[in-house]
Amino acid sequence: MRFNRTLLLLSSPIIRTLGQICAKTGALRADATGEPFQLLLAASYLLFLFRGVVWIFVLREFDLKLAYSVMALSYAAVLAAGYLLFGESAGARETLGALLITGGVVLIGFGESKLKSKAS
Repeated sequence: MRFNRTLLLLSSPIIRTLGQICAKTGALRADATGEPFQLLLAASYLLFLFRGVVWIFVLREFDLKLAYSVMALSYAAVLAAGYLLFGESAGARETLGALLITGGVVLIGFGESKLKSKAS
């Protein structure tokens, strides 16, 4: 059961990141081909809609402070995707920011697990 809750919690930033990758790829293709409609752009909107539905389930299961902090992981994931997939720059400042975000999520998650174990 714990694995399913963790997967649910992580699914929202994963879907959000995939939506951003589809949007960027679709925008680049639209620019290159001159065709404004790209299937990947449509896919990105569907992913964003699906993420909204998943987000409702996340909010039912988790405290907002934990859920929203985990959602911030998508910032680090999008930075990595931009660098790895699109050749975008990711300098020391951006990398440090992504690490700070990730560290903050870990601290909030660790604090949540400590609170839950004390309550049990």
